[in-house]
Amino acid sequence: GLVPVWNLLRQGITSHTVSPEADPAMPIWGIGYYAHAIAHGHLPFVTDVINAPSGFSTWISTPLWSLLLVPVTWVFGAVGSFNLLFFALPVLNSIAMNLALRRHVRLEPVRWLAGLAWGFSPFVMSGLALGWINWGTQISIPLIVAVLSELPHEPRWTARRTGLALAILGGVTFYTNSEE
Repeated sequence: GLVPVWNLLRQGITSHTVSPEADPAMPIWGIGYYAHAIAHGHLPFVTDVINAPSGFSTWISTPLWSLLLVPVTWVFGAVGSFNLLFFALPVLNSIAMNLALRRHVRLEPVRWLAGLAWGFSPFVMSGLALGWINWGTQISIPLIVAVLSELPHEPRWTARRTGLALAILGGVTFYTNSEE
């Protein structure tokens, strides 16, 4: 647990990953390529840099995170952006679960404990340790359940707003967990 993180902080967060023998190469490449493509005015979704001449679809490299992290990648590099995701995703997952439980659980400490159990679950942490950003992204599931749990109650949202929220969350799920 803490030893790999300590080694990462000691060796350099922009040049080393928590588990370099794992599988971080593809997401790191994708994060770096998106920043490179945008900096050079290219569309980042398909490239002929690899698999020439037919090209390669970069949708496999969690495109939403790659796009959101372009400014971070320009400053700290692709490894720095990958490590930022490694540290941020469990926290974001925890916050999402806390928000999802607001309607059902009144006690704030219980919501936070549930959020921490979700965000730092063995599934999430083992996926991240293996370099699988898509496994570490578990933000959408609790939020989709929260939106759907509004339906049987007296709805606070219109059907249009609920449908739009579900569509956005579906898009977030697809673009943060893409695997071809």
